[in-house]
Amino acid sequence: MKNHKNKITRLIICYYKNDRYCFRDIFIHSDQISSFLNH
Repeated sequence: MKNHKNKITRLIICYYKNDRYCFRDIFIHSDQISSFLNH
């Protein structure tokens, strides 16, 4: 298991829409997390 760089993280996003809660799964690479969180 040398490829820790290509590790994919699963983000579950919950939002409220049309009087119901919606869940979204987002899969991103570990090297994109920092840029994703900085926005």
